[in-house]
Amino acid sequence: MNISIKFIKEVFQILHNRLAMLDFEKRKSGILTIKITDDVIGWIGLNKATRGQRGFLEINPVLGVRNQQIEKLVAELTREKFDEFVPPTLSGNIGYMTPANKFRPYLFSENGPVEPIVEELVNDVCEYGLPFIRAHSDMVALVEGMCECRFAVKFMVAYRIPVSFFLLGRMDAASDCLNAELVKLGDQKDPATLRFKAFAADLAKRIENAKTNARKEDTIS
Repeated sequence: MNISIKFIKEVFQILHNRLAMLDFEKRKSGILTIKITDDVIGWIGLNKATRGQRGFLEINPVLGVRNQQIEKLVAELTREKFDEFVPPTLSGNIGYMTPANKFRPYLFSENGPVEPIVEELVNDVCEYGLPFIRAHSDMVALVEGMCECRFAVKFMVAYRIPVSFFLLGRMDAASDCLNAELVKLGDQKDPATLRFKAFAADLAKRIENAKTNARKEDTIS
């Protein structure tokens, strides 16, 4: 049985309304954010699936943290347009933030009540999602989370970890991350590798300039 578009819209509207009560704002289709600090937002992505669900609408919430300083610099160094809300800097399915530590889908049926499932989802956001967001709102904690890789997409954090160290003033750590990734890539010349190498070259220049400026300041003082 196919799920009607009307039902999907109704479920999302109810979810948006309930999450708004937690101060989450709808930004794009299926994406909501909450302000944590001037530079950090909490992030929810409501991924949906209907194919093969036998009459169910499946929603898989991804909870995350987005640091705008990190994302702005990554966009600048990769020469890509900065998007204010996408992607999250660190994120994962909410199920992995719960004691069960496994993927957690929420299934909605046109033949059953919607509100109880909405309440389960919103309660999990309150109990597990928001604490995850707050725990990683500090840049030091955020970079530690990326380094652990539990909630990280490797090809994405390869850019964001060295940028984070750079912003934290940890220039040697930033250089070490870049060099380690470049060693892994070796002589590959595919578009993704060339993109990272161009990014790494630009960031390496900034790291060297920062070190030079720091040495000058030390000499003056």
